Order: sequence, then structure tokens, then C-alpha cells
Amino acid sequence: MTTRGKTAVVVLNYNGLKVNEACLNSLRQEGTPGVEVLFVDNDSTDGSFEKAQQEYPEFVHQQNGTNLFFAGGNNRGLETVLSGDTEFIFILNNDTVVEPGCIDRLQTFLERHPEVGACQPLLCSMDNPEKIASGGCRLGGVGKAWDHACGQPLETVGDKPYQVLGVTGGAMLVRTSVLRSVGLFDESFQMYFEDVDLSLRMRNAGWELYCVPTARVLHKGSASTVALGMWRRAYYCERNSYRVMLNNFPPGRLAMGYARGVPLAIVASAYNILTGRWRYGWSILKAVLLGVLDGIASLPQVWQQRKRPCRFEERVDWKVGYPPCPTEPMEDTRPTGQ
Repeated sequence: MTTRGKTAVVVLNYNGLKVNEACLNSLRQEGTPGVEVLFVDNDSTDGSFEKAQQEYPEFVHQQNGTNLFFAGGNNRGLETVLSGDTEFIFILNNDTVVEPGCIDRLQTFLERHPEVGACQPLLCSMDNPEKIASGGCRLGGVGKAWDHACGQPLETVGDKPYQVLGVTGGAMLVRTSVLRSVGLFDESFQMYFEDVDLSLRMRNAGWELYCVPTARVLHKGSASTVALGMWRRAYYCERNSYRVMLNNFPPGRLAMGYARGVPLAIVASAYNILTGRWRYGWSILKAVLLGVLDGIASLPQVWQQRKRPCRFEERVDWKVGYPPCPTEPMEDTRPTGQ
């Protein structure tokens, strides 16, 4: 893909026949000049890739040939875009509708604030656009993440851009120079929390991250992962919470995270098993065991990283174990001059 525009949109698809049309139509009508769209497919079996090729010939279409999950699937698209000279990449879920002018607002924000590495729009519920789906990523002391202001009315966050700990993989605009520097999604995550891990790496590299509430995207949520079942989603979230800590937490915080997170997860697992949700409970227990094994295997890496600066500590909710929802709005810390 030889990109000519300032911004390239990467849309990942996996059996998204029911949601792709609304998303791709919204991109066709979004209106920001110089935007190119790359539609990436994870070997769908519902005909959605072929239909997109036929109905949206102006977009670039890429077939991965296998299901690489969220992290790997997006990375193949990001690699394609990074082979060109595009300045920004808009990573977008296919279960979304982009409001007109959204990309332009995000792009303008990054152009005005060179200290910001990535920003996200305000994601609103597809079923109730007056409610927030995600105003940014938040993170607790045991590596579990959640969406800021989820379920709250739009006025909760207002219209002014504000700093966030992390930007959501559902819709984020990121500088290509940042991705070339800090790397892409960690494919060992497969799905869930890989956006948090990338955000922490960007923050540790000195970049600020923001939500721009006047840029809006409607989000349905879990359109491609609902077939996994709740117990599989619980497994990925639990397992990846340990990977977030191992990859990013300083040693002291990491030790505390394991000391709190493992007992909390075992209690949650036991409760679900005893109340008849054995598959859900076992998935959590399996994730805990893998998390502990990953921790033991990663001890040499953690020791080497013990002196690495941690530039996100003040934005982590260290006292939180399992995420609350809804959450309180963050302090407004806009860049000077916004």
C-alpha cells in the first residue's frame, strides 16, 4: 500500500457482515480530505471480506489468510501503512460509526500539540448515543483496565480535551513516528488490554495521551468477540492483566500487583465454580496459573528493567482491584493554549 494521504484508517474485520456496512459508509461520508482506508480481514468465513471488496472499491483491501486476533490482525495492517509515508494512523473497530469531521478534529489536535503521541475520540453507545462507552482507558493496581466514564452521560466529560492514561483500541489516532519508535501491539495479548500495553509504552517514551470529546464515534462493542463466550473473554482479560503488569510495572508495583491480584482472582474463580458457573470460574483459574508461570519466566526481564523510568504511575488507580463502573471524570489537564 503506497499511502498518499495524511491519515490512513485501519479497520480490522472478522466475520463482521452485520456491522461493516454502517462503519464503512460512515468513513465514506466522514469528510476529512486526504484520508485513505485499509480494510484488513482475519480470514472471515461469512463473506464479509468479499462484500467489502465489491461495495467499497475505493478502499484498499488486505487478506491476512488466518485469524490473527485483534493484535496480530491490526499489526499486519499497521505494517502495510508504515511502509508508506502517512503521518497518522486511525485504528478503528468495525462495529463503529464515525461521525462527520471526527478524524479532522483528532488530526488537528495532534498537529497543534506535538507533545501528544496519540488521541482518541469520545466513544458513545450505539444503542444510546447520549451515554459514554469510553472516554479513555483506566488501569488498576492489579493490571485490569476499564473504560473511563463508561455508562455516564456526555456532560460528564464536557467538550474540552483531557489527558488519559491510555487510548482505546476501538478508535485511536496515533502518529506513525510513535509506532515506529515504541512498536506495535504486543501480539502475545491476542485480544483485550493490548491497547493499554501500547499506551503505557507510549507514556514511558515520554508521549502524552488525550481524549478529544468533540470528536465522536458510536460503538456497538464486542461485535467480533461475542461468539467467544463470556468465559473465554474472562480468560483473556485475566491472563492479560498479568502481561500488562509484567511488561510495564516497576518491580515494586509488580510484586504488589501479583500479591493482590492472584488471591482476588482465586476467590472470584472459587465463587463462580461454587455457584454453578464452573466454566467461567475455571477460565479465571487457568488464566491465573498462566499469569504466575509467565511471572516466573519473566523474572530476568523484570530485573533488567528495574531502573527503567515509569512515567505513568500518577495516573494508575493503584488501590483498585476489580474495575468499578461507572467512574468519576478525570481532572482536566489540557495542553497550554487549547
